[in-house]
Formats: sequence, C-alpha cells, structure tokens
Amino acid sequence: MKNIKKILIIFVLLILSGCTVESNITMDYTGRVKEETKLLIPSEEISNKEERIESYVQTAINNSSKLIETRNYKYDIINDVKTNSGALLYKDYDNICDFVKNTIFSQYLYKRIDCNENDYYYEIKSITEHIDYCKECNDWPAIENVDLKINLPILATDNNADEVKNNTYIWKYDKATSSDKNIYLKISKESLKKNMAKIKEQKQRNEHIKQSLGIIFIIIILLGLIFVSIKLYKKYKKKSDY
Repeated sequence: MKNIKKILIIFVLLILSGCTVESNITMDYTGRVKEETKLLIPSEEISNKEERIESYVQTAINNSSKLIETRNYKYDIINDVKTNSGALLYKDYDNICDFVKNTIFSQYLYKRIDCNENDYYYEIKSITEHIDYCKECNDWPAIENVDLKINLPILATDNNADEVKNNTYIWKYDKATSSDKNIYLKISKESLKKNMAKIKEQKQRNEHIKQSLGIIFIIIILLGLIFVSIKLYKKYKKKSDY
C-alpha cells in the first residue's frame, strides 16, 4: 500500500502541483458508482504545442502505469492548448463504500475517509484533518483547487456539502481551506430501494408501451396491405368483367 501511495504522489507531483482536480462521482439508480477524476494543469505551463503536451501527460501516466493497472483505472488524455490539459481517470465500483475504500484520489484531501454501511444507511465521513495546501512541500502535491462532486439518484438524508444542486453534493477546496474542514454524507438505503423500484417500474411500463406501439404499427401495416390488396383485387375484377 505504501508503494502505491508513493507512485500516486509521484504522478500527481509530475502533473498536478499548483493546479486543479475535478472529481465527479456518480451513483446510478442501482447503487453502482462511476468515478471520473480530471487532473488538470494550464496548458501554457507545459507547452504551446499539442504534441509536447500529450507527451508530457503520457510520460506522467507511463511512470504511474503500475498504480493505474493495479487499481483497474482507465484513462484519457486531455489536450487543449487554449485552456487546461492533463488526464481523465475513471473507474466503476459496486457501491459508494466500495468507491470510498478503493479510490486513489482522496489522499490529497484527507489521509483517511471512512464509509460505514448498515442495513439502513451509507455514511461517509472524513476521520483525519484536511491536508493543508503547502507549496514548499516536496513530498506532497500542492493542489490549488479541488472540486469533489457526488451525484446521487436521490436526496441525501444528511450532508455538509458546500453546495447542493438538486441531487449533486459539492465540496470545494483551495489554498485557504482550513484543516478542520470535513466531509459528511448520509444516504438512505430505503430511499435507494424505493427509487430503484420506481425506475424499474417505469422502465417496464415504457417497454410495454413500446411493445404495444410496435403491435399497433404492425396491425396498421397489415390493415393497409389488406386495404390495398382489396382495392387492387376490385380493379382486377372490374377489368376481368369487361
């Protein structure tokens, strides 16, 4: 585990120091979770040429390939000369606690974040203090801005997010963030079950409607063919009588 953390630190130091992280965590209606984390740096700090930027980012990723492969991450290179460049790393999880326990991108915020699960709730909370911004620290990345977004299919039971937009809970970190800032999010399993049942019912209803419309369409086509056949037969019969 220590070696994995060292590789992560090297990766982030290579590509991120002084820059930003955007983490989007999305839970679908079944409870599965998708993590998408952008590691971004102003392109002008790397180069004004696309090929050099891509080479820089790819080198950082290659140096961290063991970490990425061990944790089953996939990645895309972000290369935009006019704005920011870096990498997008993404991975799927069975549930929100699986994400909290296995993501590699929480260590720049807190040394420890827990997710406790029982029959009724998922409860996510930071245990240690927030890691302060430190530009002079050579053994830890100086990340100027971090946005952590957790998108849920339902409303959370409780939270301490900096912003809430519909079912999206957002925590923001910058140079001035206090070390006593913490994360807390509580999710009801019962609400998730009810929402999943509702969506499945809607999907079944839509499927039935789709099938019914298909049957109606086929009937209309058949009736149309019968009507045309009768018209053609009458014309043929009329000509035959002459």
